[in-house]
Amino acid sequence: MDSQSQSYLLRVGDADRERLEVLASIYDPGSQDFLQRHLPAQARTLIDLGCGHGQLTCWMAKAFSRAWVYGLDLSDEQLSICEQNRVALDVPNVSFHRHDVLDPAPDIPQADAVYCRYLLLHLREWNTFFHNVLALCKPGGSLLIEEPGFPFFCYPRHEALDRANALGQALTSRMGLRFDCIDPLWRYVHALDSVRVKAYSFSQPILATDRQKSLLWRSFTQIHQPLVSMGLCTGQEADSILAQLAHIAGDPLYVVGTLRMVQLHLVKL
Repeated sequence: MDSQSQSYLLRVGDADRERLEVLASIYDPGSQDFLQRHLPAQARTLIDLGCGHGQLTCWMAKAFSRAWVYGLDLSDEQLSICEQNRVALDVPNVSFHRHDVLDPAPDIPQADAVYCRYLLLHLREWNTFFHNVLALCKPGGSLLIEEPGFPFFCYPRHEALDRANALGQALTSRMGLRFDCIDPLWRYVHALDSVRVKAYSFSQPILATDRQKSLLWRSFTQIHQPLVSMGLCTGQEADSILAQLAHIAGDPLYVVGTLRMVQLHLVKL
């Protein structure tokens, strides 16, 4: 089994297409603004690491049309959807490649900037990741990172969402992961002698529509089985939480906030 896949909780390919499309509708505007502000205007080589379904990879290629953009992901199923999106969007200056971020750098040119979103939370071990990802950057190149901090929240408060947050934290802690990334990531990058923190910001979208609020139950669906199999809750409790999250998503009374994202611009020394 590939090293990264050992800790990857979520589904891939068509099984996760709808959730990732919902997630993209929520986070892509903030990510695009972050990238527009921090990607080098004269960049000629860009890398989207852990590119998922390739929506942002293709956006980068269109926004920085003089650059060549490489999308790297571990999953062949994800990469198949990336290629479908590339063809549908008619983006000529992008290519997609299979790569495990915990393996040495692939045989592609060093980049002016490497970008990743929602990647470090899936990795137990960050030292190898940073060693490898910095090898992908030119000296003086940029590493742009977006990672989340828990929890989800809603107003009025609902005990089912509180319980879902607690179970998600317990599950990822049991697996040795850090889904609540912001504090450990902030401490980690400041201890590195190979990078300088150039800029940082935060983004926390509000889930405005029923479809966007469905991210709550779509996300919980993906951890339902692992929670039960690890004995963290019963199947009956998990089913009840799922039903109540679906209720929150469909009830206009509830205002829902998604995960806060830290946005870091690191420069390779």
